[in-house]
Amino acid sequence: MPLSRVGQTGAVMLETSLSDLPAGATWTDALIAERRQMVEAHRNAEGQTLRWEVLGGIPIHDDIKLGRGDARRYIGTMQENVRRLCGQGVRRILINAMPLIDWARTELTRPLPTGAETVAYDALDVTVFDLFLIRRAAAEADYSPRVLAAAKDRYDTMDDARRTELKSMLTTSLPGGDSRHDRSAFGALLADYNRLGRAEYRAHLYDFIGAVCDVLETEGGLLGVHPDDPPWQICGLPRIMSCLEDYQSLFDAVPSATNGILFCSGALGASPKNDLVKIASVLRGRVHYAHLRAVEHLEDHAEAGWSFQEAEHLSDKADLFALARLLVDEEHARRGAGEGALRCDIPFRADHGQHILGDLDVQDGNPGYAPIGMTKATAELRGMLHAIERMRGDAA
Repeated sequence: MPLSRVGQTGAVMLETSLSDLPAGATWTDALIAERRQMVEAHRNAEGQTLRWEVLGGIPIHDDIKLGRGDARRYIGTMQENVRRLCGQGVRRILINAMPLIDWARTELTRPLPTGAETVAYDALDVTVFDLFLIRRAAAEADYSPRVLAAAKDRYDTMDDARRTELKSMLTTSLPGGDSRHDRSAFGALLADYNRLGRAEYRAHLYDFIGAVCDVLETEGGLLGVHPDDPPWQICGLPRIMSCLEDYQSLFDAVPSATNGILFCSGALGASPKNDLVKIASVLRGRVHYAHLRAVEHLEDHAEAGWSFQEAEHLSDKADLFALARLLVDEEHARRGAGEGALRCDIPFRADHGQHILGDLDVQDGNPGYAPIGMTKATAELRGMLHAIERMRGDAA
């Protein structure tokens, strides 16, 4: 979507990143200013200058995550990048802690009865990828005989084109694969992360997050850590942000008030074990950003996880209204307590819109982020927020 049209969606702020730069690169003042000026050349939905105040993700070098090689140097570079971002008004920093495979999906154009398309995750397909396409060492030990048999049946009926597509999707191509890694590096990195284990991986990430929070405390910024998506182990990779207990562990380890959660209801909600309202209630004081979206659970594959697909934002698959109301109440509570402006506003973003109408005519679009589908989802979220504020006013 051209920046000149962003205001038409109702958005007042932009979330973006210099993601074209490799992990570990220095983000110069000039590059940050160039991006900021590009955004500010346009108007938002309120007729004001479109703002870039949220860093929508910054690549974390594998040396940091693995605690090896140049980890300390890369952490220092990240601290300096965050310092420079804050100096130019980008003071809400979003990161995710997922190693090697980011948000994973196995189908990017699943048709719906309306003719719209959505993105989906098939847990059995990921098991096929793990067992038969990348042949992870000792992967069989992670699955029960029932899941192993089902995955073998799925693999045997899968044609070569689908096998190639699935392998590409989960290694180097969008949305979940890390395009910074070529396929030859994927296997070696996977083995490194598998050897590392969950506890050691958590220690490395906590060390990094603590270093970033040290800078944010000085610069007056906030951190938001995205949940794992999906919130369970994939291919033996350590997942450390999958549930309420994971975040409580993070905040115990790094208690800085700058440390917080990017509350993504879709990522956490992919597991029926996660009570979204409870998590939001317990962590409400730590919510620094919110992605509100819903997923539809399709099939339980035991230790392989659930199959699911992105659902309508106004569906009954997640009570987004209850979550939005809780977080709006939290915003007002912070204002009542006299907290700073950055803390008092929780930015909301509708996420993973379906492909509808003219989106379906666009070739090579960005799965989950088609302009018309995202505008529809944004309008639905804005409607919820408007209603909540009106209800609060009427109650007063």
